[in-house]
Amino acid sequence: MAEKKGDDGNEGLPFGLCEKYDIRIDPSWSPRDAWNALERIGVYPPWSNKGGRQYSPTESGKTYYRQNASYGEILAADKRASAANVPTAVKFNRLHTKHHADHAREMGYKNMRDYEAAAVEFFNSKKGKLYYSAARDRYYRYDEKTGYFCVASGDTVHTFNIYTKKKFDKVKVQDELYEIK
Repeated sequence: MAEKKGDDGNEGLPFGLCEKYDIRIDPSWSPRDAWNALERIGVYPPWSNKGGRQYSPTESGKTYYRQNASYGEILAADKRASAANVPTAVKFNRLHTKHHADHAREMGYKNMRDYEAAAVEFFNSKKGKLYYSAARDRYYRYDEKTGYFCVASGDTVHTFNIYTKKKFDKVKVQDELYEIK
């Protein structure tokens, strides 16, 4: 059970860091739950191997103290927290729904097998830009030229569709996306 601090909720290092990085915490969370959420964005307990290395140099030569860096700075400073953690998609979630069949038809695919193959291929490609959402713990790929938009987590694609730049920009803000380079 987490320690309580008056009516203000949880106290302690992991909860303070969750608050700092705008990670929504559940009142029932234990400190371990908070550390698990923090580890998804590259912040580790100080007693762990990864947390023991609190300083991480950036390409510009500056060094950021991880506990004081913004989430964007952590992604920029720690390449392992970005490209190395991107999953390889191998399948599509809920492929045989009317909703996904409509998307497949809109995108010109004659059957769901081709649609799934195209979604997996696009997500795993280098086309467009890759983003990460800590809020949803998902990876996004968007190609502004074609409008292709794909969302995945683990080995599963959840969404494959065509989005306008305006619609993608809205998702970018709503889901708090950070570009992975």
